[in-house]
Amino acid sequence: MSMIDEPLRVIKIGGSLLDQLHLEDALQTWRRSTRTMQELFLTGGGPLADSIRNFDKMHQIDPEICHWLAVDAMSLTAHMVSAVLPESQLIEAGGDRIEAGQDCKFTVLDVGHFLREEEARRDGTRLPHSWAATSDSIAARIAEIYRADELVLLKSVLPTNCTDWQSAADIGFVDTHFPLAVKTIKRAYCVDITDPLQRHWEPSAIKSNRPKT
Repeated sequence: MSMIDEPLRVIKIGGSLLDQLHLEDALQTWRRSTRTMQELFLTGGGPLADSIRNFDKMHQIDPEICHWLAVDAMSLTAHMVSAVLPESQLIEAGGDRIEAGQDCKFTVLDVGHFLREEEARRDGTRLPHSWAATSDSIAARIAEIYRADELVLLKSVLPTNCTDWQSAADIGFVDTHFPLAVKTIKRAYCVDITDPLQRHWEPSAIKSNRPKT
């Protein structure tokens, strides 16, 4: 089965969610409220990426090195999340197609191979190799390349007093490159899956308090 043949939703599990005890339950609750699509999950770097960022602040490492260390952190958290989600499949993107088994509940992407071997030669807005582009922009780049119908950022908070992605970037809710990376995506929004109502926010609609998408 190729995800590119069907409507695709790219979903980034924020690093702040990695310590959620009932992550699977929260994910399943949210999925039941959404339109059925093929789904591809990515993970943020979480505390691993935070430790790299703090180390960089102390020692001022080459941005290129920090970028790839953070990518390695995302690979590790992808393996971690895949290990705790039942019937999950960990895959690597490659070529023009994303292959996933029909029987798995969660398809989790390890972005390492894709970013090292594929991303730079694909059309579209390439990722800067710096802290300007973190896992949010990486998810947007994946969504752009594979022409996803939706990009969803699963987080533990929603932005406040924001009207668009640029204002969300200005307060540090998404990385600084994200407003550019997301421009070609048909629909992009955030969901707070730690909220019992699982409220969502998206720039194009002032409906951030509705529980379903």
